[in-house]
Amino acid sequence: MNKSQKSHAGEYVKLLNRAHEEIRKAAEVKKYDIVRELLEQCQEAALEFGNMIEAIEGEGVPTIPLLENYCELTYQLHEEIWENHVISPGKVYKSLRKSLVLVENSVKHDIPLRTEAVFLPYKASMWDSLESVWKAADEDPDCDAYVIPIPYYDKNPDGSFREMHYEGNDYPDYVPVTWYEDYDFAERQPDMIFIHNPYDECNFVTSVHPFFYSKNLKQFTEKLVYIPYFILGEVDPNNKQAVEGVAHFCTCPGVINADKVIVQSEDMRQVYIHVMSDFAGEDTRKYWEKKILGLGSPKVDKVLSTRKEELEVPEEWRKVIEKPDGSWKKIIFYNTSVTALLQNNERMLRKMEDVFRVFKENQEEVALLWRPHPLIKATIESMRPELWKAYEKIVEKYCLEGWGIYDDSAELDRAIEVSDAYYGDVSSVAVLCENAGKKLLFQNTKWLQSYNLQHIILESREAVCTQERIWLFSVYTNALLEIDKCEAKLRNVYLLPEDNCGVYPCVSFINVDENLYFAPYNLHEMWKFNMASEQFEMIDIGLSEEEKRKTEKFNKIFQYEDRLFLVGEDTNYFISLDLESKAIKRHTGLREKLPMNQGPIFLREDYALVNDTAFFLTFPYHAVIAFNLVEYSYEVYELDDEAFTIEYTRNGLCLTNSRSEEILWTPEKDIIHKKKLDFLQEECKYYKTIIRNENKAVYFWNYEDKIGRCSDDQEKIEPIKFDYPYEHLFHGKCMKFDFIQENGECVYFQTRTGMIFTLDLNTAQIEKYPIKISEHFQKLLWVRIFNNLYPQYTTENQFITLSHWLASEFGHGDSYEQNQAGNTIYANVKGKI
Repeated sequence: MNKSQKSHAGEYVKLLNRAHEEIRKAAEVKKYDIVRELLEQCQEAALEFGNMIEAIEGEGVPTIPLLENYCELTYQLHEEIWENHVISPGKVYKSLRKSLVLVENSVKHDIPLRTEAVFLPYKASMWDSLESVWKAADEDPDCDAYVIPIPYYDKNPDGSFREMHYEGNDYPDYVPVTWYEDYDFAERQPDMIFIHNPYDECNFVTSVHPFFYSKNLKQFTEKLVYIPYFILGEVDPNNKQAVEGVAHFCTCPGVINADKVIVQSEDMRQVYIHVMSDFAGEDTRKYWEKKILGLGSPKVDKVLSTRKEELEVPEEWRKVIEKPDGSWKKIIFYNTSVTALLQNNERMLRKMEDVFRVFKENQEEVALLWRPHPLIKATIESMRPELWKAYEKIVEKYCLEGWGIYDDSAELDRAIEVSDAYYGDVSSVAVLCENAGKKLLFQNTKWLQSYNLQHIILESREAVCTQERIWLFSVYTNALLEIDKCEAKLRNVYLLPEDNCGVYPCVSFINVDENLYFAPYNLHEMWKFNMASEQFEMIDIGLSEEEKRKTEKFNKIFQYEDRLFLVGEDTNYFISLDLESKAIKRHTGLREKLPMNQGPIFLREDYALVNDTAFFLTFPYHAVIAFNLVEYSYEVYELDDEAFTIEYTRNGLCLTNSRSEEILWTPEKDIIHKKKLDFLQEECKYYKTIIRNENKAVYFWNYEDKIGRCSDDQEKIEPIKFDYPYEHLFHGKCMKFDFIQENGECVYFQTRTGMIFTLDLNTAQIEKYPIKISEHFQKLLWVRIFNNLYPQYTTENQFITLSHWLASEFGHGDSYEQNQAGNTIYANVKGKI
């Protein structure tokens, strides 16, 4: 007997006790007709009481014979009054009271107090959001747990109900299902009711039967508990924009009507509390803090408890999965969501067709398991009926061709466990796959697989040219690349020993006596590579642990005499390395010469070396920094305008500013000459790189994807014809070039697509310099991109395409520890009853 039923039994006892009092009072004034009528009512109440106990506890409960004795007593007293018309009021009261006390004690001691928990899933595919809580309740010897799948309806566009669905037959065999009409909520009054559909009448696509709306269920239980059927990507509660993005999940009727709301984490709890406090008023915050609990999600329990070796894989799946030798292909879980379809319409359909084309081309090595959202059909028919025929054709073609798996079963956990990686839309399924340690790639409907930017793996912010080699440091793979200059071929790849340093680990390196020295940008350490021995060596430059964790540490390395200098981008100090003594020195004092009220001040990568002084530009503060390389002292010269480049020419120090002017400048005389660079239709306010050859200069407008040249004695710049590759991928103001490296009469330069070109300084001819990359190196470098530098998940973009991701073999992430959310949720809710 549950708490509510025990309370109901107590009400029967109280009712009978009150009747006994009235019987005594009536007997004392000899109103025997009233006494007989009250005795009849006591007998009827006792019979109802007994029937209730038998219905709940079954036969054999000691309380039933005691109630039968009580009924017999009321009958005898009734007959005695009928025959003799006289009784002793005190004697009657005591005999009734004595009999009822036996019943009351039996109810307390012979009928154990049990918890009754009811679980009301509606779609079998969403049962995983309740299952581990049900298991915890079912394993509790003092709890009676009922799983009652409830019917639901599809909706017409006008909101009216269409056909009804009931999926009670689709639940696992180990889940005992109760028919929803066989459970009397009003009579049983369960201690807890668990729901996972929070929408009541507010869903445009489907609706559970109105009886099971949260606002109605509240009346039948002390604890209506809502657990979302989905998992959201984690949100920082302090990120207002991110919180607003999930607010609509928090203000559903189920959240408002439930007595307890269980969410996936403490951060998500804080998000719900913030949203609901704004929604209902700040004075309600304490209410939401008590009501909303961040105890975890049963969906994670389900995924983590599922083992691949225990799965029953359908035979038709095996035909797709197994290779001729019996081994399995890599399996990709492809998930298409309702939201993505509603947002992208026909573009989403085109994307799906393109995805299927890519997987079909790779079917010998990769098996696709497509599992669309279970409500996608109902959603299209209700909200986008014009898309239904096109969508249906895509499904029919995919299923008919038979090279992939179409999974519309209720077993989401099977699909997750059998898969090696996830591709598809951002959704709660993706979060489950992440928790299960799968690699993820989120699809982006903007990008089709119509181009192949395989050279992006070569992207390097600097290049070192020797007589026979070009050396690059791949910003996405943390690898040193050796290119044969004559054959234009990737000859070797050297993996830096330091991992987990993010994108752009190094943006500047230098060749000194056949040794490459790498400035740590996102690297934690400084490194040297010996070309002869092909070995890396770490150089300790005395960075603290806090400094090592900083990004954008040193953006330039240069040589002066027998020393190397590291230029601090946001550290405002330099470090020197004596190549003979190996002595390391830190040169501070620059920050003290800069205006403290300007906030962070950074040094640009360009520098000019004049005698024993290096000159640098700062931003956003407009100044030239002069660093004396002998005395290690700093001077700061303020500029009237922002400068983007600085170099030392035969005419002296030369700056370029935001008005496309070239300025001859000296610390003593400041500006001594200006020359307008007439090339662009509008003023260029973005970074330029200048390469000089004798009396000619070549200009690269890094944010304009334009190249031009002119002589020192001319002001008009002659454009050099150059068609920027995949220009549509880089529209807007962003860097268009990576390294620009002069090598004799030739300039090697690289675009952001990873492609390398050569520019002949004499003829101004530009030609592609395509690097041949073996399949082995391609695979190695793509694996580095996805497994080393990117997090467990990333979003498809112009560089990271589905094709590249498949080529990398994507790998596995680290699985999360099982959080046993179900046990925690059940114990917490039961403990509060």
